[in-house]
Amino acid sequence: MVASDREVRTLFDDDRGAPKWERGQIDSWGKAHTHTLGGWTIEHCGHPTANFPYSIITPEGGMILAPNKRGFTSVKEAKRKVEAMIKERGGQD
Repeated sequence: MVASDREVRTLFDDDRGAPKWERGQIDSWGKAHTHTLGGWTIEHCGHPTANFPYSIITPEGGMILAPNKRGFTSVKEAKRKVEAMIKERGGQD
């Protein structure tokens, strides 16, 4: 699945260019275990002391890991990767 330019623009706020992430279920500590943007999902493994807890699930259902072949160390790092991939795929229609 390749996003069109229009689809990419709708995923990002027009004023600031900030992505419109949706947070999943919030746990008792106020943390979200999933974050979704345009069919892309970042999941936390659920282990409270994991060193590499975040993985990316593509709209097609594939899993993307960090360059170290493990999960991402932070949700911020995983979000940057997803945002870059969405923008990279955006102009290919």
